[in-house]
Amino acid sequence: MFTAEVARINKTFGFVRTEDGTDIFVPGKFLAGALPGDIVVCSYIPSRGEAPEAKVEAVARPGSSEFAGVLETENGTLYVRPDTFCRDAIRVGRNRADAKEGDKVLAVI
Repeated sequence: MFTAEVARINKTFGFVRTEDGTDIFVPGKFLAGALPGDIVVCSYIPSRGEAPEAKVEAVARPGSSEFAGVLETENGTLYVRPDTFCRDAIRVGRNRADAKEGDKVLAVI
């Protein structure tokens, strides 16, 4: 096991960066909800190529919890669909900015 910082994530994968600056691929199903900037505990998994791959075991220290996305409404419930880091919309607890459906917003987890 090793610790790393989540460097970036996409809708289907991400990368963690080790202390020596090495980026390691993480398949999306193994991100365990980690976000960019989080410090995570990882383990290596069998690679599908020559580059190493890892699985996030746990978030050791959360990083910044802000992300940009578009506000959506479904059955009267507000959601933010993130621009980059996951494909699923995230439920909004409350709308503090009087934003409306279709607005680009900065959300905080």
